[in-house]
Amino acid sequence: MRAEPSPWSSIAWAIVIALLLRGFVVEAFKIPSGSMIPTLQVGDHIFVNKFIYGIRVPWTNIKVGMGIRKPQRGEVIVFKFPKDQEKDFIKRIVAVEGDT
Repeated sequence: MRAEPSPWSSIAWAIVIALLLRGFVVEAFKIPSGSMIPTLQVGDHIFVNKFIYGIRVPWTNIKVGMGIRKPQRGEVIVFKFPKDQEKDFIKRIVAVEGDT
């Protein structure tokens, strides 16, 4: 006779999976300002694919892997503000490496 799993173990697994997905695969962000108008409005939500440019280990500044490809013109990216690491910037790429 097989014992039924506890509902707490199911909840624990769901939390672990959610944290792993958020930490390494995809994360949601909210547009905080009007700098992206008219394509993105203040308060819009976006999902960020963390694999494209390399994975940052959660709660650290350690980046793993070189990523799948380099950033391309027109893409929306999310990055840490250099002077205040607590803030995320959400911007569109207008120039790429080699542009003058």
